[in-house]
Amino acid sequence: IYEEILSYDPNHADSLHPLALIYAEKNENEKALELIPKSIAIKPWHFCYYNMGNVYKSMERYDDAIECYDKAVAMDNGLLFAHLNKGNILKDKGKYEKAIDYLKKLNCDDRLADVYEKMGEIQKASEIRKNIAEEFLKVKPGEAWAGLAGENAARFAIKAGDSDLAIKGYLKDKKYIEAVKLCIETGKIARARQIYKKGIVYYEEGSVS
Repeated sequence: IYEEILSYDPNHADSLHPLALIYAEKNENEKALELIPKSIAIKPWHFCYYNMGNVYKSMERYDDAIECYDKAVAMDNGLLFAHLNKGNILKDKGKYEKAIDYLKKLNCDDRLADVYEKMGEIQKASEIRKNIAEEFLKVKPGEAWAGLAGENAARFAIKAGDSDLAIKGYLKDKKYIEAVKLCIETGKIARARQIYKKGIVYYEEGSVS
C-alpha cells in the first residue's frame, strides 16, 4: 500500500518512513537508507533518525548510528532506546569509559553493570546489580513497578550471584514455586521445605477464597 501511495505522491513522508522500516525488517538496508533521509527532508521526526540509527547499527556502521541517535535525542531527549543503543555501541566498541560516563548521566545502572562486566570488573557489576535488586525490594504496593518488583529484584540478584537476595525477590511477589526451585538449585534444602509449606498454605487459602 505504501508503494502504491508513493506512486501517486513520491513525497508522502508518512509512507516513506514505514516503507523504509519494511525494507529494514527484510535486511534490505540500502533501500531503507534511500527512503528515510527523503522522509526526514520532508518531515523531520526523531523516530526517523532513531530508526535510521538502527539500520546503521545492524550494518555495523556504528559512527553513523551514533550520529543518528544523537540527532534523535536532540529532538526528543526522552527517547530512551536511542540513548541505550548509543551506550551499547560505545560498550561494544570497547569505549568503556565513554560508555560509563554516558550511562551514568542517564542513571541507567543495569546497562552500566553490563559495561563493567564486559570490562572484567565482575565484582563492580555484581554490586550494582545487588543495589538494583535491593531498590526493587523497597517498592511498596501501588508504586511504580509494584507488580513486578519482586521478580525484577530476583532477576538482578541472580545476575549478581546472590541467591538469598533473589529468593527474597520471589517471595515479595509470592512466587513460591520459583523460590523453592532456586533453593534446591543452590542447595538450600531446609529453606526450600519452609517456603514450600508456606506456599501450600498461601495457595490453599487462595483457592478457598
